[in-house]
Amino acid sequence: MLGAAIHLMPPYAGEGVNMAMPDAPELSQYLLNGNHPDTLNAVKAFETQMLKRASATAEETLKNTELLHSAGAVKFMVNMMQGKE
Repeated sequence: MLGAAIHLMPPYAGEGVNMAMPDAPELSQYLLNGNHPDTLNAVKAFETQMLKRASATAEETLKNTELLHSAGAVKFMVNMMQGKE
C-alpha cells in the first residue's frame, strides 16, 4: 500500500519515492487517531489526502517528462541546472 508504486509517475524522476516517504507517518495518523470507524475508512481518508498532495507533483513530473523527450531537451536540462527553469 505504501511506496513509490502507488504514486503514478514516471519511474526515473524519483518523485514517486519522494511522495511516498511522508505516506507512512501520515497513514499511521489516520489509522490511530480514532477519527474513523474502521481501517477501510481510515485508508480511504488517507488516500483522498495523498492524491491531493501528489497531484501537483504528478503534473509537474509529466510536464518534465514531455520536455525531456522533446527536441529541446538538452537546452531544457542546461537551463534547469542553471536555475533558469
